[in-house]
Amino acid sequence: MQRRYQKVIEVAPSFGLPDEVRASLYDYAVRIAEEVQYNNVGTVEFLVDQDHKISDTSRAYRNRNGYWN
Repeated sequence: MQRRYQKVIEVAPSFGLPDEVRASLYDYAVRIAEEVQYNNVGTVEFLVDQDHKISDTSRAYRNRNGYWN
């Protein structure tokens, strides 16, 4: 739900994600935060297709920058 272009309520991650995909997303988010030494409340967003595959764009960024090898 949004109000004045700001998210007020968001359910994340999606209820329909398998546990292994959810665990991978959590792992990726933690690794991103650690890589940039982020220590606060924040949001990391990923694109997941209908087959529950994490977006190629996310993987390309990850591989190009050496994250999550």
